Amino acid sequence: MNQAYIEKNNRKKASGSSFPLAYEQMQRLRIIYKSRLSHRQLMVLLTLWLKQQFNDVDKYGRIPDFQRISCTNDAAPNRFRIVRDKGISWVEYSISVNTQNFVGDIWMPTPKALKSFFLQVLRSASNNKTIMAPEEANGLYQYWTSHIQPPVSMRGIKVAHKTRWRNYISRYMESDSELCTNSKALYLTQAKQHHKSALAYQEEDITKLRYKLYHSLNRAIERLFLEADKDGITADFLKKVRGVEVLPSRTCKEVSYLYENKGRIPAWKMIRSKNFHEKSEIIDQRVGASRAVTLSEVSAFFQRMNIALQQCKPKSRAPKEEHRYYYNMMTHMLGLQLIVLTSQRPTHAISPQLAAYSSDRLCIKDKGQAREVLLNDFLQAQLTKYLLFQAKLLRCYPTVNHKPSRYVLFLINADGDSETLSAPLLRRFIQPFWPGHVPYQLRKCFSQMLLEMSLPTHLIDRAMGHSNQGEQDGAVTVFTVEEKALLEALNQLPGFLSLELFDL
Repeated sequence: MNQAYIEKNNRKKASGSSFPLAYEQMQRLRIIYKSRLSHRQLMVLLTLWLKQQFNDVDKYGRIPDFQRISCTNDAAPNRFRIVRDKGISWVEYSISVNTQNFVGDIWMPTPKALKSFFLQVLRSASNNKTIMAPEEANGLYQYWTSHIQPPVSMRGIKVAHKTRWRNYISRYMESDSELCTNSKALYLTQAKQHHKSALAYQEEDITKLRYKLYHSLNRAIERLFLEADKDGITADFLKKVRGVEVLPSRTCKEVSYLYENKGRIPAWKMIRSKNFHEKSEIIDQRVGASRAVTLSEVSAFFQRMNIALQQCKPKSRAPKEEHRYYYNMMTHMLGLQLIVLTSQRPTHAISPQLAAYSSDRLCIKDKGQAREVLLNDFLQAQLTKYLLFQAKLLRCYPTVNHKPSRYVLFLINADGDSETLSAPLLRRFIQPFWPGHVPYQLRKCFSQMLLEMSLPTHLIDRAMGHSNQGEQDGAVTVFTVEEKALLEALNQLPGFLSLELFDL
């Protein structure tokens, strides 16, 4: 496998890449709808597709047992339930989650286009009983594992391969830049998570992730039926269930809990007793980063450092040693600001080289690769002030026998020699102001801030340096509108943290 193929393959998996072709995928779905599968078999097959659960079918050599359960029960593997709110019913199915800090099953609402079909089929299913009889399950397994031939009327039409169709949801989610990495982690296996390293930096409530997943699934399914509308073949997806004609609809009225809490979809269960029954919202869980820090913590940390910096500010005629102490404090503080405002890794390359620094960006070596880092307006002004003070201080020391530093940020010792700002020095410096914390948590804060600003996932990946071989090539240098969007977000970060410019 050559390098060019690896880079091309990685680019296809990255957020912001092109979606799978909708027309060919729609035709494969059309073949399945026109097959002789019973309504229950079709519903189970579509559920396996939605959940991307075909690996379990391959592994165990059988179709999993699906059941409908009451709304008084907790989510469990391969379960459906019908929820009703303000006169509208909706179908939910369970997905199994296995992340670093959450293991269990959660409820997912069925996409709008499939809701009516699922609802009519489930209304004839009894609670706590297997939806398909063993004969039906075996028949569905035989159908799925056989070579599915298109009907004669569809010969000559371009149809997606069965393997491509089974992976359609995964491929769509990989490319969806509106899905954060944590939401993909709930739905995709670890092998299919492209930038799974981002899970160490971002955390979010499951209710918010469910909202993003639901709308991503809607977009993925609706684009297929939109192709059917354009081709005039929507009638091929018509099903008559229990005497009711059901057609996929992209505009059906949603149940209120899907939209009344903007940005989140809560899950709930019914509490029933002899005298009353009521809805009880399921306690929310947070998924993602460990050792994450809040904006208020980080803001207070920088405020404490700023107070200490102001207290040691020398007067114009103060001894040279006081100016040197003040400069070294500025160097440590600016190093930490570079981490929280650019996501530089504090374990290496803390200070950029002079040759790789310009007024609005710098280039660093990150895990063996060159990475361009954009500087927001605050950092540009801060670096200008810092370098002016640095040049003024260096003039106080004799230049004989002193080699100039090749870094932008460096410390100055009592002899006037430059010393590297290293990771151990930065870790020691942070302890009096923020006991028990490390500079790397500022990098997590950077990622969390961009996530909460709803920046597209591929731009967060770019800003964090989460890039495998070649998948982001040219994304920022070619599309300047993306660079502007990223810069607009970066310019808001100092305000979130109440950072202050050096007072010289």
